[in-house]
Amino acid sequence: MMEKPIYEKRICPECKKERSMWNDDKECFECRDKKRIAKLGKEVVEEGESYNEDEIICPWCGADYGTDDMQESTDCNCYECDKKFHVDIEYSASYSTSKLQAMQEIK
Repeated sequence: MMEKPIYEKRICPECKKERSMWNDDKECFECRDKKRIAKLGKEVVEEGESYNEDEIICPWCGADYGTDDMQESTDCNCYECDKKFHVDIEYSASYSTSKLQAMQEIK
């Protein structure tokens, strides 16, 4: 039988800070996320562009802009390499439905 994961405070072996982690995690979420973004940045630089990512990544140097608070597509100057790039903001919709008959019966 598998052991149930336990969420506990431990010292992260990467950053050496006390963090809340699952007992089977090898590093804290912040360290894992930094590695993921660094890998993503490298891939974006190799490709020269990115698609449908959760973070804004400079396609020239891979610098992470996080999610920023941009509301519309715009051109940016990278704070790391000072090169220009364009950011398109993409939105997706999701929908929920319910049967009208079932809703009327509840009322």
